[in-house]
Amino acid sequence: MPVALAAVQASNAQYAPSFRPVIVVFGGTSGIGAGLVRAFATHIPPHTGAHIVVVGRSKPAADALIASLPSNSNSQYDFVRVDALLVHDLRACIRQELFGTLGLKKINYLVLSQGELKLDSTARTSEGFHPTISLMVYGRARAALDLAPLLQAAAAAGEDARIMSVAAPGTGGAINLDDVALDKMGSVALRAAMITYTDIGPLEKKLICRTMVIKICVTSKLGQISSKQNMAPTDIYVASLAQRFPDLALTHAGPGFVKTGIARGLPWYVRALWTFMEWAFAMTADESGERMMMVLVDPASKKGAFVKDHHNQPVAPIQVFITA
Repeated sequence: MPVALAAVQASNAQYAPSFRPVIVVFGGTSGIGAGLVRAFATHIPPHTGAHIVVVGRSKPAADALIASLPSNSNSQYDFVRVDALLVHDLRACIRQELFGTLGLKKINYLVLSQGELKLDSTARTSEGFHPTISLMVYGRARAALDLAPLLQAAAAAGEDARIMSVAAPGTGGAINLDDVALDKMGSVALRAAMITYTDIGPLEKKLICRTMVIKICVTSKLGQISSKQNMAPTDIYVASLAQRFPDLALTHAGPGFVKTGIARGLPWYVRALWTFMEWAFAMTADESGERMMMVLVDPASKKGAFVKDHHNQPVAPIQVFITA
């Protein structure tokens, strides 16, 4: 059921944690991530305050964002610069900045919203990954794994300990077990498989890892399904985290259609069409941020895996096929 923005904001205004939360937002300098940062800084009770860490590429954008946040003597706002395109650089940043310079002892909320679309299916980073896959699959998975101990520390203290990956639940596509690294797919199939890799669902999984590429044998709670068929919510990295860290809450959230910078890597003629569609149909990043905050701090999402849309409603799984 759709939820009006006013109701979303009223719900967020009720957020009153008994602890001073630490929230780390990757992709936080623009778009959905920045909108979530603004919403969280606005709704956190002044007497509690929060430590908000914005992780992204643009220092000018981060400076402008932080300057716009409410002044609160109990809150701390930090920016960590990293180009998350390379997993090596991302890990170095986590090690040197989050554990090192900032000395974080816990994380209550880890938000993974970094991403960029590229239509060129042959594009590769220096690490050999397609740029979109590197940002939205490998990079997000690696960040979650490396920072999991800080979320476990929050959970051990009886506080919220949640990871939210922002993508497009319920819109996944087929996975080819002969190309689980997504090296041979065209751009459309690649995007669909990538979302399947990012989907989450209430399924039991046996995960066999090969350098972060996983073949999945699935048994549905609804009954047996064949090795050729799967339900789209079979998140590769979040499912393995949920299995390894049962005291955390893990959510794949769909933000809806939002005015963001995700299309900056597309050809100019596609960007022009995208810009028009955003003007005509998309919600603002601030509205999306409010909605993503509602999903993130939902009292009902304490532990386990969740798939939700921007109205905080469960997303029904779709069927996709695994081919060999």
